[in-house]
Amino acid sequence: MNNEKVTMQFNILAVDDIEANVIILDELLKKFSTDDIHVNVFTALSGKEGLKIALKENIQLVILDIQMPGMNGFEVAKFLKMNPKTKDILIIFLTAAFKKEEFINHGYEIGAIDYFTKPIEKFLFSNKIKLYLNLFKKEQKLKEEIEKRIVSERMLAEQSKHAAMGEMIGNIAHQWRQPLSSINSIVNDLELEILLDELEFVKSDRILETGTEIRSFTQHLSKTIDDFRDYLRTDREKEDFNIYTIIKESLVFIMHGYKNHNISINENYDETNICMVNGFKRDLVQVILNLLNNAKDALAEKEIQHPEVEISIKHDNEILHLSIEDNAGGVPENIKDRIFDPYFTTKHKSIGTGIGLYMSKKIIISNFQGNLFLKNTKKGAKFTVEFPYKSNG
Repeated sequence: MNNEKVTMQFNILAVDDIEANVIILDELLKKFSTDDIHVNVFTALSGKEGLKIALKENIQLVILDIQMPGMNGFEVAKFLKMNPKTKDILIIFLTAAFKKEEFINHGYEIGAIDYFTKPIEKFLFSNKIKLYLNLFKKEQKLKEEIEKRIVSERMLAEQSKHAAMGEMIGNIAHQWRQPLSSINSIVNDLELEILLDELEFVKSDRILETGTEIRSFTQHLSKTIDDFRDYLRTDREKEDFNIYTIIKESLVFIMHGYKNHNISINENYDETNICMVNGFKRDLVQVILNLLNNAKDALAEKEIQHPEVEISIKHDNEILHLSIEDNAGGVPENIKDRIFDPYFTTKHKSIGTGIGLYMSKKIIISNFQGNLFLKNTKKGAKFTVEFPYKSNG
């Protein structure tokens, strides 16, 4: 790491048509150089020469004689203030004697910050120059801080962008696990039938059914990509849909995995009472799939002998309560309050990312103006999704 101290450069232009005055100013000003700021003095013997130097060099302060032949100090100052490159240069006027008030005011109107009289009173001059140097140092430090902050904010923006990309990839991976697992299970069953020489006894409609299942899963995987791409759009439009069609669609995707683990599903709701929900249909499918997958994983991990999941719907004051309850014994109390935190998971990284419940709750709150919460019952964990609905039945 480089700890070498950086010396600031402060450029002063002294303009006077009398060479002796310029020499005196040069000697006085160079004495203000210190370890942290170097005072570099440019000199000119006419207004035009001074103007050329100011346009060429990076000047911070001009000490400008007013009464000069050709172009006087007022005219030089006026040109400096009109030019975008030099308009911010500090201007101090030099005068042999104070004139009337109008004369002084004219200088301030042009843009001067101070006046010095000739001959220069060294103590007053020294204090004023030190003041301007200190102001310059503070301004430079402030600029450095601002630049550092801008760089830091850019870095944070990049990190945030990478984090958001990582979160999206994690979300996609999370939602792909169940369909991929189902496809893998179906293929394993077919391979087993081939190994046992039982495939020839399988009817053609069995093969067609298997193909339909796999096609359904692959379509879901493809649609998942579209879903997460849509999350980046601001013009998505909500739609009305029947909650029961979404439940049925979700059950198709998990049925094979539930069957392999001998998990029974009890549906406790009345489909004749049509419940219309307004929101993003695919988002709700992802939430239901996540809750069903979590229930399956809990039942399989604890090796429940008669595993079952109950899906129920109740209505209360135009609020729909969709519950998914397992009989795996519930969520341990020491982690119950953390399960909706991002990246919190009790599963191995090959099974879970810790973003499923976090994203599910975020979806329900943001896109359905509802809520998702957990309650441990006598049987196990009961997740309930609440949001507004419209009854058409």
